[in-house]
Amino acid sequence: MLTFFLAGHETTTLALTWALYLIGKHPEIEESFYEEVRSVIRDDLPEAGDYERLPLTRNIFREFLRLYPPAWTFARQPTEDVEIRGYRFPKGCVLWTVTYLIHRDERYFHDAESFIPSRWNELAIKELPRYAYFPFGGGNRMCIGEGFAWMEGVLVLAAIASRCRLRLPEGFSTEIKPVFTLKPKEEVWAKVELYSVSSLAG
Repeated sequence: MLTFFLAGHETTTLALTWALYLIGKHPEIEESFYEEVRSVIRDDLPEAGDYERLPLTRNIFREFLRLYPPAWTFARQPTEDVEIRGYRFPKGCVLWTVTYLIHRDERYFHDAESFIPSRWNELAIKELPRYAYFPFGGGNRMCIGEGFAWMEGVLVLAAIASRCRLRLPEGFSTEIKPVFTLKPKEEVWAKVELYSVSSLAG
């Protein structure tokens, strides 16, 4: 439980920040996202059973994790001397895997720098190498909260969109600030527009 609470709060915050930032930067996707949520959730709060009924929201979450994985790099230590592609690494050294770069590799993702949630519906995406996409790490040390994070992220996005619309300031943009986690360089502010009761009913 300590792992869930202590390790999960910052990554979840960043996940929602980057996801809502990308939604706000892409008007066509934004409109479809709000339409999906409001058609499925209406004026209720989402429940666990709604997860499977929100395919676009799930794809948005998948795609944001590709472009801006909160845990953007992982470190591992070999337990014995090892050679990889002609490079020798001694036991106990530190090897870093930069998820951020692998997720933007054109060998695995077309238009890799672009935010394209629909790519996750393509047949080719099902043939990705195992570690071409790994926002939660992999192996014995992969994130213990992965399943919880998927459910939480998608349903919290849906809960927000069912009650209000967030609009970024016109022309706003930011870059990454890679520290322990992948933060935005500038603070991300948004205008909150609450839905009226009549609009929810319609």
